[in-house]
Amino acid sequence: MRALLLVVLGLTACTTHHRVTVGPTFALDKPDEPAPQPGDPKTSPPSKVGVDATGELTGGGDAFRGSLAVAARAGHGATSAGFRVGVSLGTEPRPGGVRGSFSLGPTFTSSGATLDVRGGLGVDYGFVTGSDSNKRTTVGLELFISSVGTGDDQVLMVGLGLSAGWFHHDSLGVAASPPAD
Repeated sequence: MRALLLVVLGLTACTTHHRVTVGPTFALDKPDEPAPQPGDPKTSPPSKVGVDATGELTGGGDAFRGSLAVAARAGHGATSAGFRVGVSLGTEPRPGGVRGSFSLGPTFTSSGATLDVRGGLGVDYGFVTGSDSNKRTTVGLELFISSVGTGDDQVLMVGLGLSAGWFHHDSLGVAASPPAD
């Protein structure tokens, strides 16, 4: 509970970067399938290709931020939806920036709840779209690796996602600043 509170407080802090990433995933290894038994209906093995969509809210200091993510994926026997909490480390997209992230949390599949772990490296390009130079719209590319499940049910996948988002530097500091003379 304390960790969740710290993440929520971090999301309202000085620097925020909220983004959505969508892209294909490719299974690196799949769970072992049991041998078909006589009389079993024919089923096809899980696909090696899938898709991942993640919405991520990050907030904290200039480089180190807490994160909260909501994710959904389909394909390779790991169709699921869930949420993760974690950390993000990155530079401000002025105009280009880099970031790394790690998060984990529960995900829910047709067979129940399991563990979802994800790490990623991304590059972002930020451009000012209004009069405030501390607010930027971002577009980027992220290479990520995810593990869904545990033990024999674990699916390890790598993905490449396109991201779009909003970066705001010093939002809390600006709001708390005294008015200019």
